[in-house]
Amino acid sequence: MTKKVIFFTLLDILAFIVGFAFINHILSWFFGIKLLAPEAPLKTELNSIIKTTFLLLAFLSSGTFFYAILNFRKVAKNFLRNGFYNQKHVSLIKRIGLMLILACLTEIALGVLKYFVFEDFLSGANFGIYNSHYVLFTGCIGVFMLIVSQLLKEHQEVKNENDLTI
Repeated sequence: MTKKVIFFTLLDILAFIVGFAFINHILSWFFGIKLLAPEAPLKTELNSIIKTTFLLLAFLSSGTFFYAILNFRKVAKNFLRNGFYNQKHVSLIKRIGLMLILACLTEIALGVLKYFVFEDFLSGANFGIYNSHYVLFTGCIGVFMLIVSQLLKEHQEVKNENDLTI
């Protein structure tokens, strides 16, 4: 197998896994919050506003992460087809960075809201990706993607300027 096939297969597997989390959050909107963490006891006096906010943040988190993975796949395909010098790379990489930062912020907000939703804060610890330092790592990757997009943008401006000189 070639390296390209393995790379795109890994991206597809990651998108498939995150896609299932996305579907789970959509289903939990209709069938209740208990679907997200079945083993965790919910608070009995759960406010509907907190519940709705929690479900919206869970949906937003998995949706933005899924969208970032799909855009990363587009960048990889576009890079292999068109090479390094393409304006579409800059906008897609910037979009990936913003989506990863948004996913990080929503996961942090979910971690805070878990205190109000679940009976025991640690019982809902298996929810989402918040159970480890992956959230901060996701935010760092998002910031790195924004830096890379800015560098590519400046690189393309310098290249265009150099192409116009004789």
